[in-house]
Amino acid sequence: MAKKSGKSKDEQKVRKVGRPKKRGRKKKYYKPKSKSKSKKIKKTYSHNVTYNRVRQVIWENYKEDFPSYRDFIANKLDANGNKIKGSSIVSLVFKECKSLDCNDDDILAIYRQLRGQSKDEDVPLVPDDYFEPRGYWELLTTNFWDGMDERLWVVSPMLLIDPDYFLGILGEDRYVNDKGEPISYEEFKKNENDSRVLLGKKYRFQEFINYGNELQLQKLLEGSDSVPHFRFAGQTDDEEDRQAYWNELLKRWEIRVVIITPNNEIEDYGFNPSEPDEPIDEDLINQIKSKVPTVKITEPTPSGDKEVELEKAKAETKKAEAEIEKAKAEQEKAKAEDTKLKAQMKVIELFAEGKISEKKMDELLAKFK
Repeated sequence: MAKKSGKSKDEQKVRKVGRPKKRGRKKKYYKPKSKSKSKKIKKTYSHNVTYNRVRQVIWENYKEDFPSYRDFIANKLDANGNKIKGSSIVSLVFKECKSLDCNDDDILAIYRQLRGQSKDEDVPLVPDDYFEPRGYWELLTTNFWDGMDERLWVVSPMLLIDPDYFLGILGEDRYVNDKGEPISYEEFKKNENDSRVLLGKKYRFQEFINYGNELQLQKLLEGSDSVPHFRFAGQTDDEEDRQAYWNELLKRWEIRVVIITPNNEIEDYGFNPSEPDEPIDEDLINQIKSKVPTVKITEPTPSGDKEVELEKAKAETKKAEAEIEKAKAEQEKAKAEDTKLKAQMKVIELFAEGKISEKKMDELLAKFK
């Protein structure tokens, strides 16, 4: 028989009925951490070239091109049914934008030319003088790109890598205001503090330009009649092949850029786009010199107006070179400012999280002034 309690029923503790208390960790553990109250800084340009930005812009404008969102972001399959990494339309467009400060119009232009070209359209026209030999430096100092057909892709395995192509209309530099909107060069000069230069795709040729300059600095090749040259080319290396061509595999119109000698023979001068800084092979250069006859590039004898035009052209070349150096300096300055801003924001976050005192925060921020 169970032992009875000595207490009366009224005195006995009545067990409460209801939801049991939460066991385990204390309630405060489940509270979300308070968010940092530090001020968020809106970046003007970098958000334009993220993968997610590219995906958003294309989907908002061309979602009707795809049966579903899954099809939109999916990679293509190879012959064995395996996914090909980086083959989705978003990845292909982003690959082009990684080395260019793309705005929304650029993203859409690249998308259209990756998907919308047709072999049945008229062949894109290319000026005949593009197919003539030109000094290697002209890849940066001459504007070949603004007047190109918007369908034309520039392909150059001899000069570029990963990828070895780009959409031609994106080759030239552009000027934009603080909102990223295109402006003229004159507007840029008036408001240099509130605008910037967006370097075009032609700067992917910079490694080859450096290589050509090094050949001259080492006096391995002297004078414009013996240094590397380049020209635009059709589907073959034939000098008479002077037109854009249809790439059946990639379904797009292309034009090539090839390295040549001054007398128009294909020659890479030992330049390797995958290892552009490797030492120059002097024996190879000597072999090239022995095979290539000296070709004197003749210039018209300046007289009267022609002399003025020649001096003007030289001045424009110097001006272009100065703009190149200035643009590089601006890029380096922008990178330094971005690094400084990130460091400042980190200090503010540490204070907001209570990890450092206000005095310590002020001391750290003072170091960045």
